[in-house]
Amino acid sequence: MGLVSTWESSLYSMGLVQVLCLLIRRTGSPIVGTVVLEDRVEIEPNTFLKGGRDMTEDERRILGFCIGKWTHLAVLEEQIPRSTLYRVARKLCGRKWLLHRRARGYMTTKRGTQLLEESPSGVERLKEDKRLGKGDLVEKEGKRKPKTRPVNLIAIKKLLELPDKTINCLSSLYPPLKKAPTPTHEAVIELIWAEACSRRWPITHDHRLNFLNFGDIFTWKTSLAKFCAYMEGVKDVDSCIIESCTERGRSLWVRRGASGAITFKRDILEMPLVCLDDYGDADTEAKKAAAHLLRGRTKIPVENEMQMIPCVTIVNLNPKQGDTIFKKTGFDKSVIRRVMPCDMDVIEIPGLIKVGQKALDAAKILGPLKMEEPASSCVKYREKLHNYSEKLFTEEGRNYIDIEGLLNIARGFTGHGFTASEAIRYTLYKASLLYHTLGWLRAEWCEGFREEKPTLRSSKTSAPEEIEGEEKARKVPSATQEHIQVAQKTKEFEEKRKIIMEFRPKYKRLMDWIRWVINHFQDLQKDEIWNFLLPAEKEKCIT
Repeated sequence: MGLVSTWESSLYSMGLVQVLCLLIRRTGSPIVGTVVLEDRVEIEPNTFLKGGRDMTEDERRILGFCIGKWTHLAVLEEQIPRSTLYRVARKLCGRKWLLHRRARGYMTTKRGTQLLEESPSGVERLKEDKRLGKGDLVEKEGKRKPKTRPVNLIAIKKLLELPDKTINCLSSLYPPLKKAPTPTHEAVIELIWAEACSRRWPITHDHRLNFLNFGDIFTWKTSLAKFCAYMEGVKDVDSCIIESCTERGRSLWVRRGASGAITFKRDILEMPLVCLDDYGDADTEAKKAAAHLLRGRTKIPVENEMQMIPCVTIVNLNPKQGDTIFKKTGFDKSVIRRVMPCDMDVIEIPGLIKVGQKALDAAKILGPLKMEEPASSCVKYREKLHNYSEKLFTEEGRNYIDIEGLLNIARGFTGHGFTASEAIRYTLYKASLLYHTLGWLRAEWCEGFREEKPTLRSSKTSAPEEIEGEEKARKVPSATQEHIQVAQKTKEFEEKRKIIMEFRPKYKRLMDWIRWVINHFQDLQKDEIWNFLLPAEKEKCIT
């Protein structure tokens, strides 16, 4: 019959079904290939192969990751434990669902692809995950989060020609800023502060940006709002943090009596800051009442009266499922353009439990930072702001970035030691950290980028200007490459200096010992020493 020789004598006396059942029980593995008996009865592989509906999640993930090309499984070690990963891979190779070549890696076979399509999860989800690229996803605490390359702040600093004194200006005035968990959190706080200063002495009532922070729990969203409240001198910090899920009706706005006159106005609307916490859990009526806070205007008509809203609004929410900012937040394009959004899930926050409370305690102890009236309107630098935005941000991102709003924020910095030109560039420097979390920052301004990019001509007497004519066409080494070269040379120098400082005393002692040995060997007879040396040592001595 051409089957297993051990049972050959018993096969002829058994029926076809009994023989096949016996083979499955004895071997414990599925029958792969077509079994042909003497009476020409064929059994297709699908009959006894393990079906796609019985696959485990790890098997589906590995097969889906290896569809269509040879690849290595090292990337999946972040999602599946290493021992489990390669044990399952060997198991799939044994079933002929996966191929393995030492140099090329792994690839899913046609049979594996076919069974994967029969799986309840299907192959579509795995293909979608694969399109994101290797290493782009990390499974952490049961939730998939995107990996992004950090912002190359040194390159952006060089583009904007910002000295260290300007970058550290505000943190020197208010030291608790240095205790913020990450540079991105610090940037959000400083931008909120500048917007609050600009609103206190307004020159326009529109293009007023608010702030949208969305992310999972333990991303310092609510604590950030409290820090801003301490910094701005809010007497009752808890009163400006509004739990959106507890608000009902028109409690966030004004109420009118039977005659149409306004009988009630929420006191928090007169504060410099208001935070709508857990905004995603609020009911529809509460969101409608809070909509006036997100219109980007500080003067709103109500019936025959004008209501002033000087407070800066911070919206905190936990994101929904989705791959765009609109699906995650539930806001449309018009609202996104009137806020400065920040995806907190993208930010790596090491040791938040240890350092998070320290920043709040420092701000609470120090107290508020005095607001100063802006010294300039920054209007004459609008074109510069626009030109820098084109160099820093993607075309998609610029569709949702309000240049006039950034101009108003820059104006708020001019009362705290910034010139108008420095305030414009400093605002873009901080805004790049927020927009990077959304993918709106160009790739050349992220760490690890190696391509050449246009830079600005340095100028000591005036604000940076664009390279024109032949100089613009000439290739200029990228700021990233120059930074890497300087860092490498600095590292080599430090290593050499360390070696010299560490081994100089040892070298001096060694030379002293060698001189002592030479002096003593000269007093000895060569023949006496020669007898104790090996042939190889004698050759060295002669040399």
